[in-house]
Amino acid sequence: RHITNHDACVSVLLEGLCCCSGTNHQYDAHDEYSLHEIMNGKKDAFPGLIPLVHNYLDLLECYGEPRIMLNQYLTLISHRASG
Repeated sequence: RHITNHDACVSVLLEGLCCCSGTNHQYDAHDEYSLHEIMNGKKDAFPGLIPLVHNYLDLLECYGEPRIMLNQYLTLISHRASG
C-alpha cells in the first residue's frame, strides 16, 4: 500500500509491534536494555530496531536484489549485537 502521510506511515509500520495496549504500558521507560535487546527486541517489551527496519522495507515493497543485500547486512548487525 502506498502511504503519503508520514504519521500514517509510522502508524502502519508500528501496527502489530506496539508494546502497549491503550494506556496500560507493559514496560518501564527507565528499563535498561542491552545492545542486543535494542537491536533485536525484548520479548513483550520492545520490538527491536531490526524488526522495525524489516517491516519498513516490507511497507516500501523492497524486494529482489536490494532486499537480499539489506537482509544480509541486517543479519550481520543482528549477530554483532548478540555478541
